[in-house]
Amino acid sequence: MTTGGTDRWSSGSGYESYVGRWSRLVAPEFLDWLAIPPRRRWLDVGCGSGALTEAILARCDPRSVVGVDPSEAFVAHARATVVDARASFVVGTAAMTGLDDGDVDCVVSGLVLNFVPDVGEALAEAQRLVSPGGVVGGYVWDYVEGMQLMRRFWDAAVALDPAAQASDEGVRFGIAAPGPLAAAFTAAGLEAVDVRPIEVPTVFADFDDFWRPFLGGTGTAPAYAASLTGPARNALRDRLRASVADEPDGSIRLVARAWAAQGRYAVCGRGWWSVAHSPTRLLRAASIAALSTSGLASAASRFIMSRSSVMSGVDATGCLRRPVAPSPGRWCEAIEAPQVGPVQVVIPTTPPPVPVGAAGIA
Repeated sequence: MTTGGTDRWSSGSGYESYVGRWSRLVAPEFLDWLAIPPRRRWLDVGCGSGALTEAILARCDPRSVVGVDPSEAFVAHARATVVDARASFVVGTAAMTGLDDGDVDCVVSGLVLNFVPDVGEALAEAQRLVSPGGVVGGYVWDYVEGMQLMRRFWDAAVALDPAAQASDEGVRFGIAAPGPLAAAFTAAGLEAVDVRPIEVPTVFADFDDFWRPFLGGTGTAPAYAASLTGPARNALRDRLRASVADEPDGSIRLVARAWAAQGRYAVCGRGWWSVAHSPTRLLRAASIAALSTSGLASAASRFIMSRSSVMSGVDATGCLRRPVAPSPGRWCEAIEAPQVGPVQVVIPTTPPPVPVGAAGIA
């Protein structure tokens, strides 16, 4: 899991008791919503303790699942707890997974995108990895209101220590809301973008069950609690205790809401095919205008922009593919399909995009 600032993600077991168990409740509903056919290849970015990977294995009949996480401790925990020949776990980040182009059919992440330093870069990497027509999806907690476990904690912490607001995820993570999530997926070039809430119950046996995970040190709120002196931590516990109501049986019942988003890579039918990009190897966003849905569907299996790996020649479908330089130092790929003729290439820039048609193909 990519982190920074006051976030601390070092223990798989600590994460599991804090939020992993609640993520496990969100995962099945998220996967049902994605509706991915069986025998597909999956990538779980920021796999953490393996909660989402396990749900994919149990629910989606995948051909394979690769879990990627920057924490060696999390990867070790996932390898030890997820015992399935279809699953593998490697160390990597959302922006640098180490996988090859088109290696998977679906890229997902659970409770990760808000921690990624550059969401656009992470979504670009996802599109580089996913096959045409594949799905990119993820979910994040509604830190502002709906993730009540964390909301109660930070409301109590800030009331006692206004400086704690700097660590509050509800303040820090603007992307953890439906509008910003949809905007990020759309800006990345994904199509058919959709966002929805997923709510699950979070039931604690008693207040000790509620409070104990905050003492584990794994996660932003637990890291903050660990930074306090004994008396300050006790004051926080007492204020938090007063903010939650017990059921007759002593349990505490709250709700955790997540915002889930999904989009498709290179979906044919709306007139555009998105092109994967990565700041380290590929140029910034690009699209290829579809002159014919059926023509482009058979024209090529993948469109890639690159300085060093632009395809050239006739591919297996009989399409002529050649590099184009719309401006000095910038390259893209032109597709000339027998069914439709030259395909216009449009590169989003500032100022507005410059189209390169048949006349611009060298």
